[in-house]
Amino acid sequence: MRRLFFIFFALVIILVVCSACTVQDKFPYRDLLAHQKGKYSIIILSPDTTTSFPVPDFMEGFEHHLTSSIHQSTLNSFNKSYPKIEVNQAPYFIFLDSKGIAYETNKESEARDFYEENIKKETN
Repeated sequence: MRRLFFIFFALVIILVVCSACTVQDKFPYRDLLAHQKGKYSIIILSPDTTTSFPVPDFMEGFEHHLTSSIHQSTLNSFNKSYPKIEVNQAPYFIFLDSKGIAYETNKESEARDFYEENIKKETN
């Protein structure tokens, strides 16, 4: 009976460890994620014809709110580098937490709202 209990307990521990591993590995591009829980990384995509898309004014001082710098890229370059994230238009804003995409939009006003409600507010 005791042996059966230990076998059952070992199986439960293995299942818990394996499920934790698969949750962490769901997002295919771990390098894009925020490195700390409760923080964000931001990707700003510009149209292919634009070599540099300015960081919106509302993100000034973002260093205090993010664990990663803001990644900027053109739509075409981003889609080649990260084909599993489907983006078909630019400008485009992607907010990533430590697990995956927390929010994405092609509207600057919606990006501002998300930033102010979920990122800036938490650090003030």
